[in-house]
Amino acid sequence: MDGVFVEPLLLSDTGKDPAVLPSRLLAENDQLRAEIDGLRRENLELRQLAGYWRSMHARATQRLEEVHQELDLLRGEIRQLKADLFGRKSEKQSRKDRSNDLEDPQETATKPQRQRGQQPDRPAPQRRDYAHLPERIQKVELPPEHWYCPDCGKRLKLRTDTEDATQIEIEVILYRRVWQRCR
Repeated sequence: MDGVFVEPLLLSDTGKDPAVLPSRLLAENDQLRAEIDGLRRENLELRQLAGYWRSMHARATQRLEEVHQELDLLRGEIRQLKADLFGRKSEKQSRKDRSNDLEDPQETATKPQRQRGQQPDRPAPQRRDYAHLPERIQKVELPPEHWYCPDCGKRLKLRTDTEDATQIEIEVILYRRVWQRCR
């Protein structure tokens, strides 16, 4: 609406000439009809826009509902994956579950629990003996720069005894390598 109003017809103006009144009423009627036609067009446009926006809202609501359903599905999948990863494993039993134990729970509570590992009252396990394996002796000689005394510069005398170390090696056959370092 453009804000155009028809001026009211005053009877005091029509009192001067009675022939002017019908022409003036016809002009006013034409003006009102034009205004009504404009308002009808504007009403039709607004109704079409309302229908368009109503359909757009319905489509957006439908998409939002689909997104919410997908979100719920993904949240359930995340919950299941977390339960699989961090949840209770079926192979393990909790320490509190004593349904398969035949012992009395009060009796086990008074008994001190052993520490893990080697127990102080038990002997250590014996070392394995590899003396039955064949030996390959490898002599390690002193390099020539170490043949001389660093203080006086005289040549050192080699001793007959050796410092031996054993290393177990696996090849196609097993053998003991004895390192005999000259002293």
